Amino acid sequence: MSAIITDLFRIHNAQQFVEALSEPTTSTPGEESAAESGTQRTRLYFFIGRPQEWRAYLELYAINNTFQVGEVVYQGTSYPAGATVYGTVEKVFPNSVLLSGVNGASGQNSNFVPGVTVTGNGSGATAKAGVWRTGSENVPTSPFDSQEEKFEIFDDMISLKRVKKDDVTFVVKRYNFGANTTYDMYKPDYSSAKTTATGATSLFASTFYVMNSNYEVFKCLYNGQTPTDPSGVVAVTEPTKVQSISGIFIEPEDPGNPGFRTDGKRPYIWKYMYTIPTDSVLKFLSTDFLPIVEETAVTTAAVNGAIDTILITDAGTNYDAGTYYSPIQGDGAGGIAKLVVDSGAIVEASLQAAGTNYTYGSINLGNVFSDTGLTTASNIDANSDATGGALEVIIPPQGGHGKDPVEELGGKRVMINTRLTYDEGEGDFPTDNDFRRIGLLRDPYNYNSTDFATADNLSATNALKVQNPTGDFFVDEEISQTYTLNGQSVTAKATVVSWKGTVDGVAFNILKYFQSPDRHTHNGVVYPFSNGSDTISGATSLSSATVNSTYNTPGGQTDGGVIFATGLANAEIEKNSGDIIYIENRRAISRASDQIEDIKLVVEF
Repeated sequence: MSAIITDLFRIHNAQQFVEALSEPTTSTPGEESAAESGTQRTRLYFFIGRPQEWRAYLELYAINNTFQVGEVVYQGTSYPAGATVYGTVEKVFPNSVLLSGVNGASGQNSNFVPGVTVTGNGSGATAKAGVWRTGSENVPTSPFDSQEEKFEIFDDMISLKRVKKDDVTFVVKRYNFGANTTYDMYKPDYSSAKTTATGATSLFASTFYVMNSNYEVFKCLYNGQTPTDPSGVVAVTEPTKVQSISGIFIEPEDPGNPGFRTDGKRPYIWKYMYTIPTDSVLKFLSTDFLPIVEETAVTTAAVNGAIDTILITDAGTNYDAGTYYSPIQGDGAGGIAKLVVDSGAIVEASLQAAGTNYTYGSINLGNVFSDTGLTTASNIDANSDATGGALEVIIPPQGGHGKDPVEELGGKRVMINTRLTYDEGEGDFPTDNDFRRIGLLRDPYNYNSTDFATADNLSATNALKVQNPTGDFFVDEEISQTYTLNGQSVTAKATVVSWKGTVDGVAFNILKYFQSPDRHTHNGVVYPFSNGSDTISGATSLSSATVNSTYNTPGGQTDGGVIFATGLANAEIEKNSGDIIYIENRRAISRASDQIEDIKLVVEF
């Protein structure tokens, strides 16, 4: 059995993705709140996370003794001579280590083998290697599509911003017009057996459209292809809307030789599709992609099954000189071809009338006329000695050229634009740390509920309102608090995401943090921070403070983007709720209080 996933299926998926962002869930007009709470509407969020550095990460089990920061760990009989792979320990966590300078038999970034013993060259500690993931600040770790990865992403998630329909558009690869370049022409039947002028095996893999210097997009209807130029010719003149007639731009012809350019080649014919509006240029145009826009004047003017192009695939010989007209045969009506014969060969095939509703068509050289009204029969081969001669009628897309630019240009990609403006959301997006992971989260819940989150901005970190700090805490440092829980001494640990101390004489003293089981456990458990009088200490800054247990955020208000109760604040989303549908690990993106990040994600279906 043979089967394929068609491009239209991919385009359909892209359309469903976009439509889901504004899908109504009620038949009652104006009930937006009902739509927001329903199950059909997709509430999509862009998120940032991973403030900590990328390092090679080695999970360990069956650990004996304690590995030490700075020592070399290795697999093999000895270090260095007998080591198959080795690296330097940067940090030690309960069940893993972070490594740098990993080398081995395969060179830099060699792999540790799961299940094989890992030995510390200095400490003598041993363990079995578990999951091994390479990574560095220059080459981030590749993401995994797994449930465990989802949990880890939620652990160090920082902030989220709602993605709305206006933040999303269909895009295609960007092709800027360039003179002296051969472009592919629109044909509906490209395949591996019938490639384009540039060698592409499908229409949507070809260069059959361009954007000019005025942000106008054109589709190539004809690229100068003739029997003597079977792959077309180079384009010379940039198409422009102002010079087009009824949306069709034809390269300038030689006044002394109509139908030909001054170089003796057939001129390109372009179909105007749309102009990218200024706001879309700023929001969605990138180095590699351009947005698809529906221009009403173009879509409404499109004619279903109207023929725009006829190709001469074989000029033939011994045909009678003259100008002839022939009806386009097929399932449409009204199409008339104009044929010009010179020196026994068919030298021109153009449209006298485009007709309508064609899904297939052909031209019978035995059925020609001398007039455009097709009333006076003629004979293009009076001596019956002509040979060859073949024409190809190019069928337009359904609805006609310009009717549906998303389908016509192959809009199987969607661009999502997210703009992070300073610390928007009243502090939901801290500006004093960087991030290394971005992604898309569908339909998360509000904290401690099963209600869909709908706010424009959300904080994914926990926070502490502290008092009497001895100094500023540092971002990315570890903080800890030891207290008594159920009669036992436990230690809460976390990594600082943001610290807002005293600003312009105002003491905010908000400490945002994340906790994860790979680095913040005590006796195998990640403990929450207490709002008692126990000291919170910074491992690097050596600063300390206690929780302000009497502080409560005023009703309906936030402080630093979160709501405090007795000095403690939870994330605004329910951890591990919703579906992570896109993950991208990047090099560090630094933030600043006067900085705006404009992030463009392109998803291909």
